[in-house]
Amino acid sequence: MINFKKILEILIISLLLMWKSMIGVAQNLPKDGYIMLDSLNKNFKVNSYTLYTKELYDIDGKIELYSFDMWGGNILLVLSVLPSFTEKGNWKKVNFDSIKDKILTGSQIRRYATDIYNSKEISSEDINTLKFALVKKADGHYYVSNVCLTERFNVRNYTFPLIATRKKTINIGSPAITIQEFNKKLPQYMTSMNPKNDHSLLLDRGLLENYYLSKKLVIGKDTAYQFWNFTDWQVMDGWNVQRGVDRFIYIPGKGIVGGSYDFWFAFKPWREDYIVKGVPVSREKLWDNIINERIILAEELKN
Repeated sequence: MINFKKILEILIISLLLMWKSMIGVAQNLPKDGYIMLDSLNKNFKVNSYTLYTKELYDIDGKIELYSFDMWGGNILLVLSVLPSFTEKGNWKKVNFDSIKDKILTGSQIRRYATDIYNSKEISSEDINTLKFALVKKADGHYYVSNVCLTERFNVRNYTFPLIATRKKTINIGSPAITIQEFNKKLPQYMTSMNPKNDHSLLLDRGLLENYYLSKKLVIGKDTAYQFWNFTDWQVMDGWNVQRGVDRFIYIPGKGIVGGSYDFWFAFKPWREDYIVKGVPVSREKLWDNIINERIILAEELKN
């Protein structure tokens, strides 16, 4: 005979444990650490791409992008090694013994990405972060990235009338609208996207901030999807890291294969001694890139 009371007790206990786990994950996220490129290649199918910044930002620099799926393609993790403005090159030699105790394992990386999805208290600082560094080995030596942006995305294919609204969701099934088309329909909302407007904020950001599909295109033999980020420049005294790669091209199975990193080129801390003079890129140049949806495509996918 089935003991329904016992089954109900087990179900309640399981739900309580799940709830306790969900509300606590934000506290368990790694505060910083190092991610080994060799470990990524061992644990995941990593797609790596090279982006040159000259055309978009008038600066001779290189972005090294690593993109890989988790959980059947429902989660995408992207690590972008950005050009440093204070040091030459993207990497510097490091003593492995000085960092080995802070290297994240493959299971820790998976848990990090999953915990962000489960947590109700997570902040944008954990979804987009500069707190991790990438480490690679070459010619018997170890090198650590000077600047590494880590981003975590949900990936879905929901068609209208279903709408995926959770922050950092790439929904390839959503209807398409370009930034210029959006500007014609709702020009008052574009004010907050323009870096020239002295950091005006997007009202009701928590409800309206989202990625919009701009268009579908074909790259090689793949169907690609170009997205843009409807958000503002809320940080006035630092990098707007929450913007992340705010325009990008996504290919299923290959991940993000090109993008723009306006936040990194828009600000200079007054105490930093930049190799380049002043703020790397003017607000006028940034806005021109935004409104025209300019993107750096990976060298590996150019004809």
